[in-house]
Amino acid sequence: MLLFGPPMGTILFLWVTRTSPVTTLGVLYAFLLLLFPWGSFLSWRQQNRGGLPVFAMVGLVYWWWFAVGMFWLNRTGRRIVDTESIDDAISMALVGVLCLGIGMRVRMTPLPPSRHLELDDKETTWHYIRFVLVTGTLVSLVPGANNLLGPDGWHIMAIVSSTVPTVALLLLLRKCLTDKGSTFDRSLLWAYFPVRIVGGLASGWVGSVIGVGFICGVMYFLVRRKIPLTMVALVVAGALFLQAGKKEFRDSYWQQGEAGGILDRATSWLNGSASKWLQALNSTGKDSTGELSSESLERTSLLPQVSHVLAVTPSQIPFQGAQTYSYMAIALIPRFVWPDKPSVNEANRYYQLVFGLSTSRTVNGVNIGAGCLAEAYIGFGWPGVICIMFAIGIILGIYERSFLARDSSTLFLAIGVALLPGILGIESQMSAYLGGVIQTVFLTMLVFLPVLRRRSGKVRTTLATPRIVSVMPQLRVRGGR
Repeated sequence: MLLFGPPMGTILFLWVTRTSPVTTLGVLYAFLLLLFPWGSFLSWRQQNRGGLPVFAMVGLVYWWWFAVGMFWLNRTGRRIVDTESIDDAISMALVGVLCLGIGMRVRMTPLPPSRHLELDDKETTWHYIRFVLVTGTLVSLVPGANNLLGPDGWHIMAIVSSTVPTVALLLLLRKCLTDKGSTFDRSLLWAYFPVRIVGGLASGWVGSVIGVGFICGVMYFLVRRKIPLTMVALVVAGALFLQAGKKEFRDSYWQQGEAGGILDRATSWLNGSASKWLQALNSTGKDSTGELSSESLERTSLLPQVSHVLAVTPSQIPFQGAQTYSYMAIALIPRFVWPDKPSVNEANRYYQLVFGLSTSRTVNGVNIGAGCLAEAYIGFGWPGVICIMFAIGIILGIYERSFLARDSSTLFLAIGVALLPGILGIESQMSAYLGGVIQTVFLTMLVFLPVLRRRSGKVRTTLATPRIVSVMPQLRVRGGR
């Protein structure tokens, strides 16, 4: 019951409340796509491996981006509406998740926890961390801050103003959650959160707003070993609420170039979303609540894109080979070495043009990603899906054992949590998904280098590997008792 009950109950609820036709085969795929990460989570919890169950988290994200839309998305007027294409997309997600899980079981750890650098536990260290948090946050609020080093230093400034202060935030939050933080530290955190949220709203990115709640919830779980259900509910509700007004906000401030301060932009987004939801609640027509909910849900679903890819490849559009993966190699080259190198978004734009989602005139104003899974199929078909998802699994296994293991150093743990929203962002194609990770880790380590030391003594290394459904023997033993 513990293994099969929650997935069956969830799928049954989705089936009863469905708004689109589904097949028995599609329902089975959706059930299995939820069963594997759920079984992996149960295994991780029973074995008490510590850290985070990365496979379970990534698998759950794939289930959300594929299975939920199969039941709830309104397919009227879509490019692909037939259930056969929908079932094919769900089956591809299932195969991809299984290959990813197998890849994560490959025991490869280039930098085990025993070789990690650790924070030097002195008061001057925490003064430095507070300084990094405040400075990085203030820099991120300066208009055009990412261009302070010129076009060649855009990526460096993005890391310094985003990832680096996030790591400092997580270090201070962990200190407070372990009851070692001072009153000043707690006051600093309470002042940081509204500033970060307002800045995220002004940027026009949903992830910048809800990301802070997500990573703080993850750190809370790592320290207290409890899921912050209130935080989870707020993050989900916030994401759905903000999606309603995102398009209008971007049209005004991104496309039309309207001027406005940080507070004006943040207020504009909140008011726009609130207005659309109020109109939906008071209307039964096109802007009804169901229509608006489906529109918000569509922005967290890969089902339409992947279904379209499967329907036209290779019958109408041939396999593209390694065309989009060339941007992955380009991403590893620093911009100061190659000032005019293409953006990581070029892979998305290439996909939009080839599959007719955008024209050459509109492609720069719209960013539509198909995700690593569809990109693998676009390049090489089903062999590409199997091999590339397996390779991604190996990389995620290295990430889990290096940054999110039980014995990871405090700094590596904070870096791992800061990288987690990107790891769960499966809608990105490979160049954006993994292209800048190495540079981000290296530069973050460089910023904190003045307060680091080598770990002393022997550290027990825990090799965390995902177990797909290994929880079943334990359940049988418990049931027999």
